[in-house]
This record gives sequence, C-alpha cells and structure tokens, in this order.
Amino acid sequence: MSLLVPAILVLHLTDVVLIFTASITNSWYRLVDGSLTDLWYRCGYTSGDENWICNSTTPSTHDEWLSAVQGSMVTASLFTTLSLGIFLCQLFTLHRGSLFYLTSIFQIFAGLCVGVACLIYTLHVEAFHPEGRGTFATSFILAWIAVPLTLASGVMYLHLRKME
Repeated sequence: MSLLVPAILVLHLTDVVLIFTASITNSWYRLVDGSLTDLWYRCGYTSGDENWICNSTTPSTHDEWLSAVQGSMVTASLFTTLSLGIFLCQLFTLHRGSLFYLTSIFQIFAGLCVGVACLIYTLHVEAFHPEGRGTFATSFILAWIAVPLTLASGVMYLHLRKME
C-alpha cells in the first residue's frame, strides 16, 4: 500500500508526458512521400533540394474539426497539469481518510478530451488528406495510448484514500 501513491504519481507523470508529446511533436500523420502532419504544421521536403519546410495548418472554414482537435488537446494538457498540481496540494492538505475526488475529476476530463481529439482526427483524416495515401504516425499513437492510461489514473485517484 505504501507504493500505491508513488506508482500513481509515476502513472500521472507518464500521462502528462504522453499528452504533451502528442500535442507538440510533428507526427500525427505520415504521407507516402515522407512528409508529416500534426495539429499545427504540415512539414515535408521541397522538390529537388531536400530542404525540410513546414507550413501552418491554419484551419479554414471547412476545417472546424481541426480546431476542435487542437482545442481538445490543449484542454487535455491543461486538465492533466492542473490535476497533477491539485493532487500535490491535496496530498498535503487533505485530512486522513479523505478521497482525491477533485484530482480524479480533472484527470478523467483530461482522458476524455484526448479521446475526443483522437476520435475526431480519426474520423476526419480523409478531409485533411484526401488522397488517403499515408499512415497514422507516432504522436497519434501516443495520444491513443494516453487515453486509457489517463482514464485509469483518474479512476485510481477516485478510489485512493489519504493515509498517514
């Protein structure tokens, strides 16, 4: 039982790293020509001189779903960071036997936000890449891995009691 709090803390830090990495890095979708697309930029090689060039993926009026994915990942990043801060505060301020409800709620909301972002991106990838020649890349996979880990962490916080 004494290892439960450090184990949950390590799981939470893993969630934070996964969500931030999935939000920031440039590899949500890889096209056949080697170019990469993420939530913020589309990067690829120029024709002939092998220079790496990135263009902004500013959503147009037809790409509201991309704004929803961006907003959901930013919200998930905020929720999981706030959840970590709340957990550390509650760890020192809660009375013995109290539950970590507030931490759990923020962590579950973070997991749901990441899940929504991944689902929207999965359903609308044909609109962003109409040729359909490519695969989902590492950041997209990391985001999907973060969904169950973050939800599991939130459920663990729900059942965790403060001990002395």
